[in-house]
Amino acid sequence: PVRSNHTVSLVNSLSWTNAVSDKPDALRTAWPLAGLTQHSEQFPLAQVKRCDAAGVCSWGVLKAERTLSAPRYVAGGVAVDVALSVDVDRRHEALQGGERVAVAIPADVPALTTRRTVRKSVVMQYGKIERIDLDFGIGYELCAQRHDAAGQPVDSCEIPFM
Repeated sequence: PVRSNHTVSLVNSLSWTNAVSDKPDALRTAWPLAGLTQHSEQFPLAQVKRCDAAGVCSWGVLKAERTLSAPRYVAGGVAVDVALSVDVDRRHEALQGGERVAVAIPADVPALTTRRTVRKSVVMQYGKIERIDLDFGIGYELCAQRHDAAGQPVDSCEIPFM
């Protein structure tokens, strides 16, 4: 990329189905590859749910964080190590935007729980999306995107804004 006056960013998104509206929801961010050595990002708390065939729904509070490390250029793209931690439980607290926030599911509502950490070395071709599927419809997408000297995207990363 340097020889062609390109810079590279990693576009990433954590997605889930909004528990209230039942519509897709996500947080999408982009970060310059050069600054991603041990780069952590905590996603905002969100509510998820799963309903059984009888229409009885269990709810959970999603808390997720990802760390990107060891970014490196490979032929036609980039490679990066991903550590993605997802924790769904009845209650979570987090520091978001400088404020301490808490979200809880009432005691009389069935609760979802899962804790999972995925560690994976990912090799991506420019503009191709790598997806990691998790429990309860939660997903993580990552894409490498080149930008020209004017900062305009050279590659398309079709990860939607929500």
